[in-house]
Amino acid sequence: MSRYLLPCECGQKLAVTAAQAGERLQCVCGRQLEVPTLRGLESLERQVEPAAVPELAPWGWRQGVAFLGASIFVLASIGLVVLQLLKPESLEQALVDARSERLDFTALPPAAAWLHWHRVEIGLDRPLTVPEGDAVRTAIFTLKTWSQWRLMTGIAAGIGMAMVVICFPLGRMAVNRTPRRTTLKKGTGASRSG
Repeated sequence: MSRYLLPCECGQKLAVTAAQAGERLQCVCGRQLEVPTLRGLESLERQVEPAAVPELAPWGWRQGVAFLGASIFVLASIGLVVLQLLKPESLEQALVDARSERLDFTALPPAAAWLHWHRVEIGLDRPLTVPEGDAVRTAIFTLKTWSQWRLMTGIAAGIGMAMVVICFPLGRMAVNRTPRRTTLKKGTGASRSG
Protein backbone atom coordinates (compact mmCIF):
# COMPACT_ATOMS: atom_id res chain seq x y z
CA MET A 1 0.00 0.00 0.00
CA SER A 2 1.38 3.40 -0.97
CA ARG A 3 2.19 5.91 1.73
CA TYR A 4 2.21 9.65 1.24
CA LEU A 5 3.98 12.33 3.26
CA LEU A 6 1.59 15.02 4.56
CA PRO A 7 3.59 18.18 5.40
CA CYS A 8 2.92 20.28 8.48
CA GLU A 9 3.81 23.97 8.99
CA CYS A 10 6.32 22.92 11.67
CA GLY A 11 8.38 21.03 9.05
CA GLN A 12 7.38 17.52 10.11
CA LYS A 13 5.90 15.12 7.57
CA LEU A 14 3.28 12.58 8.59
CA ALA A 15 3.00 9.30 6.71
CA VAL A 16 -0.58 8.66 5.57
CA THR A 17 -2.28 6.03 3.42
CA ALA A 18 -5.20 6.21 0.98
CA ALA A 19 -7.43 4.68 3.64
CA GLN A 20 -6.96 7.83 5.77
CA ALA A 21 -8.19 10.22 3.02
CA GLY A 22 -10.49 12.90 4.42
CA GLU A 23 -9.58 12.23 8.09
CA ARG A 24 -8.06 14.64 10.57
CA LEU A 25 -4.70 13.81 12.14
CA GLN A 26 -2.71 15.49 14.86
CA CYS A 27 0.94 16.36 14.23
CA VAL A 28 3.56 15.93 16.95
CA CYS A 29 3.55 19.73 17.31
CA GLY A 30 -0.17 19.63 18.21
CA ARG A 31 -1.68 21.05 14.99
CA GLN A 32 -4.68 19.35 13.43
CA LEU A 33 -4.03 18.36 9.81
CA GLU A 34 -6.67 17.32 7.33
CA VAL A 35 -5.66 14.45 5.03
CA PRO A 36 -6.60 15.38 1.45
CA THR A 37 -9.01 13.33 -0.65
CA LEU A 38 -7.77 10.54 -2.93
CA ARG A 39 -7.16 13.04 -5.75
CA GLY A 40 -5.30 15.35 -3.41
CA LEU A 41 -3.08 12.53 -2.13
CA GLU A 42 -1.61 12.13 -5.62
CA SER A 43 -0.11 15.63 -5.37
CA LEU A 44 1.74 14.74 -2.12
CA GLU A 45 5.24 13.36 -1.96
CA ARG A 46 5.34 9.58 -1.82
CA GLN A 47 7.16 7.88 1.01
CA VAL A 48 10.02 5.82 -0.32
CA GLU A 49 10.04 2.49 1.39
CA PRO A 50 13.45 0.96 1.83
CA ALA A 51 14.07 -2.06 -0.32
CA ALA A 52 13.57 -5.24 1.58
CA VAL A 53 16.96 -6.68 2.34
CA PRO A 54 16.79 -10.43 2.40
CA GLU A 55 17.77 -11.70 5.78
CA LEU A 56 20.53 -14.22 5.63
CA ALA A 57 20.03 -17.31 7.67
CA PRO A 58 22.69 -17.71 10.35
CA TRP A 59 25.15 -20.50 9.92
CA GLY A 60 24.33 -23.69 11.68
CA TRP A 61 26.83 -26.22 12.91
CA ARG A 62 26.64 -28.10 9.59
CA GLN A 63 27.79 -25.08 7.58
CA GLY A 64 30.53 -24.39 10.13
CA VAL A 65 31.83 -27.96 9.97
CA ALA A 66 31.61 -27.96 6.17
CA PHE A 67 33.56 -24.67 6.01
CA LEU A 68 36.17 -26.01 8.43
CA GLY A 69 36.47 -29.19 6.37
CA ALA A 70 36.84 -27.23 3.14
CA SER A 71 39.50 -25.03 4.74
CA ILE A 72 41.42 -28.06 5.99
CA PHE A 73 41.17 -29.68 2.56
CA VAL A 74 42.44 -26.57 0.74
CA LEU A 75 45.33 -26.00 3.16
CA ALA A 76 46.33 -29.68 3.07
CA SER A 77 46.18 -29.68 -0.74
CA ILE A 78 48.45 -26.65 -0.84
CA GLY A 79 50.74 -28.44 1.60
CA LEU A 80 50.83 -31.50 -0.64
CA VAL A 81 51.77 -29.38 -3.64
CA VAL A 82 54.54 -27.64 -1.68
CA LEU A 83 55.82 -30.97 -0.37
CA GLN A 84 55.88 -32.40 -3.86
CA LEU A 85 57.84 -29.40 -5.11
CA LEU A 86 60.32 -29.78 -2.24
CA LYS A 87 60.73 -33.54 -2.70
CA PRO A 88 64.23 -34.57 -1.62
CA GLU A 89 66.50 -36.50 -3.92
CA SER A 90 66.18 -40.25 -4.01
CA LEU A 91 68.44 -42.54 -2.00
CA GLU A 92 70.15 -43.73 -5.15
CA GLN A 93 70.92 -40.16 -6.20
CA ALA A 94 72.24 -39.36 -2.71
CA LEU A 95 74.50 -42.40 -2.90
CA VAL A 96 75.80 -41.40 -6.31
CA ASP A 97 76.38 -37.84 -5.10
CA ALA A 98 78.20 -39.10 -2.00
CA ARG A 99 80.53 -41.42 -3.94
CA SER A 100 83.89 -40.02 -4.82
CA GLU A 101 83.84 -41.57 -8.30
CA ARG A 102 82.60 -38.26 -9.61
CA LEU A 103 86.05 -36.80 -9.04
CA ASP A 104 87.68 -35.03 -11.92
CA PHE A 105 90.89 -37.03 -12.18
CA THR A 106 92.45 -34.49 -14.52
CA ALA A 107 92.39 -31.87 -11.76
CA LEU A 108 93.93 -34.16 -9.09
CA PRO A 109 97.62 -34.51 -8.50
CA PRO A 110 98.94 -37.93 -9.52
CA ALA A 111 99.26 -39.28 -5.95
CA ALA A 112 95.65 -38.35 -5.06
CA ALA A 113 94.39 -39.74 -8.36
CA TRP A 114 96.19 -43.05 -7.61
CA LEU A 115 94.47 -43.28 -4.18
CA HIS A 116 91.03 -42.62 -5.62
CA TRP A 117 91.59 -44.90 -8.58
CA HIS A 118 91.49 -47.93 -6.29
CA ARG A 119 87.98 -46.96 -5.10
CA VAL A 120 86.77 -46.44 -8.65
CA GLU A 121 88.27 -49.75 -9.74
CA ILE A 122 86.30 -51.66 -7.05
CA GLY A 123 83.05 -49.96 -8.14
CA LEU A 124 79.71 -49.52 -6.39
CA ASP A 125 79.95 -52.74 -4.39
CA ARG A 126 82.63 -51.42 -2.13
CA PRO A 127 81.80 -50.42 1.48
CA LEU A 128 80.89 -46.81 2.13
CA THR A 129 83.36 -44.41 3.63
CA VAL A 130 82.37 -42.44 6.74
CA PRO A 131 81.35 -39.27 4.84
CA GLU A 132 79.45 -41.36 2.31
CA GLY A 133 77.65 -43.24 5.11
CA ASP A 134 76.74 -39.94 6.78
CA ALA A 135 75.37 -38.59 3.50
CA VAL A 136 73.28 -41.73 2.95
CA ARG A 137 71.92 -41.68 6.54
CA THR A 138 70.98 -38.02 6.13
CA ALA A 139 69.25 -38.81 2.82
CA ILE A 140 67.32 -41.71 4.43
CA PHE A 141 66.21 -39.49 7.33
CA THR A 142 65.16 -36.71 4.95
CA LEU A 143 63.17 -39.12 2.76
CA LYS A 144 61.42 -40.70 5.77
CA THR A 145 60.55 -37.28 7.21
CA TRP A 146 59.25 -36.08 3.86
CA SER A 147 57.17 -39.26 3.44
CA GLN A 148 55.67 -38.87 6.93
CA TRP A 149 54.75 -35.24 6.27
CA ARG A 150 53.20 -36.21 2.95
CA LEU A 151 51.19 -38.99 4.64
CA MET A 152 49.96 -36.68 7.43
CA THR A 153 49.02 -33.97 4.94
CA GLY A 154 47.16 -36.49 2.80
CA ILE A 155 45.26 -37.76 5.84
CA ALA A 156 44.36 -34.17 6.78
CA ALA A 157 43.08 -33.55 3.24
CA GLY A 158 41.01 -36.73 3.45
CA ILE A 159 39.53 -35.73 6.80
CA GLY A 160 38.66 -32.27 5.44
CA MET A 161 36.97 -33.76 2.38
CA ALA A 162 35.08 -36.26 4.56
CA MET A 163 33.81 -33.40 6.75
CA VAL A 164 32.46 -31.58 3.69
CA VAL A 165 30.95 -34.71 2.14
CA ILE A 166 29.25 -35.77 5.36
CA CYS A 167 27.83 -32.33 6.22
CA PHE A 168 26.16 -31.66 2.87
CA PRO A 169 23.88 -34.72 2.87
CA LEU A 170 23.04 -34.06 6.53
CA GLY A 171 21.88 -30.55 5.60
CA ARG A 172 19.73 -31.85 2.75
CA MET A 173 18.16 -34.51 4.95
CA ALA A 174 17.24 -31.88 7.56
CA VAL A 175 15.59 -29.69 4.91
CA ASN A 176 13.67 -32.57 3.31
CA ARG A 177 12.50 -34.00 6.62
CA THR A 178 8.75 -33.50 7.05
CA PRO A 179 6.68 -34.99 9.82
CA ARG A 180 4.38 -37.79 8.70
CA ARG A 181 0.82 -38.04 9.87
CA THR A 182 -0.83 -41.35 10.27
CA THR A 183 -4.55 -41.62 9.92
CA LEU A 184 -6.74 -44.52 10.80
CA LYS A 185 -9.56 -45.48 8.52
CA LYS A 186 -12.94 -46.35 9.88
CA GLY A 187 -13.35 -49.94 10.79
CA THR A 188 -9.64 -50.70 11.07
CA GLY A 189 -9.59 -50.57 14.85
CA ALA A 190 -9.44 -53.76 16.87
CA SER A 191 -12.75 -54.92 18.19
CA ARG A 192 -13.46 -57.21 21.12
CA SER A 193 -15.95 -59.91 20.93
CA GLY A 194 -17.32 -61.16 24.12
